[in-house]
Amino acid sequence: MKNVFVAIFFLILLISVLYFDVLEWNQFDQNTKLVAVTYTAQNCLRCQELNHKMRKVAWAFAQKPIVFIQYDIHQKENTKKIRKTGLQDLLRQEVEVGFVQVYDIAQHQTLLKISPDLSWEEIQAQIQVLLASKSSTKDTLR
Repeated sequence: MKNVFVAIFFLILLISVLYFDVLEWNQFDQNTKLVAVTYTAQNCLRCQELNHKMRKVAWAFAQKPIVFIQYDIHQKENTKKIRKTGLQDLLRQEVEVGFVQVYDIAQHQTLLKISPDLSWEEIQAQIQVLLASKSSTKDTLR
């Protein structure tokens, strides 16, 4: 019976990971203003913990003008996806695996670097402040 529960747990985990990968990359459109990129590597334990936090944060901002993506530095398919989004110039900057960076696509600049040591609530609060500050400027986000 225990093996059945373990198998179900891993199946649910796998489905959620695949769902978020498809969802995050397909959310890009001409209205996308901000992108939060979580830089990961397959063998990075800290990255796995951060990915879990960022999934929670992404749900909180599902209807906001920010897209959350996970970028594994070792997967070549990510390069093709990045070309489609127009982020390749921003991602050529030096990045640290296990961190999240929030980019303003229109202005081609990094707005925020998020530490993996923060809780998901603290990450959510930082992004909320960023969105509020962006919406109060002339470059109003939709």
